[in-house]
Amino acid sequence: MKLKKNIPFLVVCLGILFLVYFFTAVRPLGRELQITPKWTIPVARNSGDEDTAVKLPFRLGQTIGYFTPDGKISSITTFPYKAAISESFFAVYGPDDSSIPIYTAAGELSGTIKKSGFPFIQNDRIYLFLPGGSSFDHCASDGSVSWSYEGTMPVTAFSASEAGCVAGFADGTVKVFDRNGTIVQDYAPGGSNYQVILGAGISASGDYTACVSGQDQQRFVLVKHLAAQNKIVLHEYLPGNVSWQVLVKFSRNGRFVCYNYKDGLGIADVETKEIRHLPLKGRIVEIEESGSGKPVYILSRTGSTYTVSILEAFKHIAGSFSFTADTAFIIARDGDLFIGKDGTISRMTITKE
Repeated sequence: MKLKKNIPFLVVCLGILFLVYFFTAVRPLGRELQITPKWTIPVARNSGDEDTAVKLPFRLGQTIGYFTPDGKISSITTFPYKAAISESFFAVYGPDDSSIPIYTAAGELSGTIKKSGFPFIQNDRIYLFLPGGSSFDHCASDGSVSWSYEGTMPVTAFSASEAGCVAGFADGTVKVFDRNGTIVQDYAPGGSNYQVILGAGISASGDYTACVSGQDQQRFVLVKHLAAQNKIVLHEYLPGNVSWQVLVKFSRNGRFVCYNYKDGLGIADVETKEIRHLPLKGRIVEIEESGSGKPVYILSRTGSTYTVSILEAFKHIAGSFSFTADTAFIIARDGDLFIGKDGTISRMTITKE
């Protein structure tokens, strides 16, 4: 009898618990990513529009060139040894060249570097790594040397921004140079049994640098440049070890820095000093921002499989897709994604619906 009297009360309690569970446990289904192809073109021959104001660079295998956002190849250059290319300049060179011509995106001769070495071209910035790998020059657009760094330790990581450049070395040291070649930071992250810098990045302002370093206790370090000293503002030890060069890249606004480690992507927030870890297999090849408030695209590679991951707000991976290729690249512009795959280039729009 007592149990029967309590049945209405039990039903009410179960009903309340169900409502609480429904409103706290159920989440609306996320919108699905929609990929809308716009065009695909073969990388086989010039198709005109040499005078267009917007030209995007590409490199696929032993071919470099420029294409337009509307799907026309404006120039193609094949090379037997090595090449460097950016939106502003390109160079083709061999191991025995005593001088290296630098050309504009329009194919006009900009200048000649009257030395042998290995050009590094990023946007309108030109650097030349000298034979031996421990010294480099900063070059003007006409090929003349603006300033030089002469060292004895091999450079194992390098990146540049509007503010200057950062170089990491085999002995585990990092040097940061301003636009005039003055060393403004010089530090060693340490913390590993075998010291080597595997990746380094510099913010657009030059106020921050970051690196991944070491073997047997690999480490990420974020450093702020102060007038009197360098200050490590964020660091962590990373799981596992990788033996290759890794990508360390700041966002355009300098708020975030992304870095690759074994089976993962690290994202450090410069303002909040928080680090987010996202699973990501393979080696990161490129990170492309598509515009303010729009997705960030990450191209990674495992063997012959390339994966494009879509990163939202530098917080989570909203989706990904993979393809097989020998060589590939990505470029993001105004919300659209351009993908090069072996002998073709495609343009697509990726949205959530």
